[in-house]
Amino acid sequence: MALPTELEIRGMLEGYGIDDTVVSDAWIASQRDGYVIPHIQNILGYTLDAENTVTEYYSGNGTDTLFLNKKGISEITNIETVTGYDVTSAISLSSVVLLSGKGMIKARAGVPEYTDARSFPKGRNNIKITYKIGGDITAELSFVVKAFSAIMILDNIEGRTGGGSLSVQGFSRDFGNMGRYSNIRKRLNGQAVSILKKYKSSVVGS
Repeated sequence: MALPTELEIRGMLEGYGIDDTVVSDAWIASQRDGYVIPHIQNILGYTLDAENTVTEYYSGNGTDTLFLNKKGISEITNIETVTGYDVTSAISLSSVVLLSGKGMIKARAGVPEYTDARSFPKGRNNIKITYKIGGDITAELSFVVKAFSAIMILDNIEGRTGGGSLSVQGFSRDFGNMGRYSNIRKRLNGQAVSILKKYKSSVVGS
């Protein structure tokens, strides 16, 4: 799936009357490409619209299961144990299975003990893993891009129109601390953050 267009981002705010006379497509694109996408990529740790090859070091726990930093990994390309003086020993990829949705790898049932790569020995940064991730913008991540971009639009309008608290004789209206559109901005942010959490493992490696 491609990155969401300016029209698709506007669709998040249907019914709010925010057309290109209020906020231009060029402004939306600049915020999407200059801030929103880099912000999301910084959170996830990889590029959204291109496949990434990532190498990370993990600390073994002495079991046949190892939790990774990220979920949604498409392929494990190499696993090695690292000992003193950077001496490495390859672990056969056929001996482990990737549970991408859970952000973990596990030794296959029936594989012998560690000499045949059944378990990940205890140690500090002693497991070197290379994997591929990204290159496919899921519907969920597309929603996140649209939601954060829509929030940028609403922030811009709120800044221009004052927001905050307004009072006149016989009439009072309070937009709250966030100014105008506070409810939808909070709702979109909450939905987007909730989705991003699904792509990050609860156990952080090294």
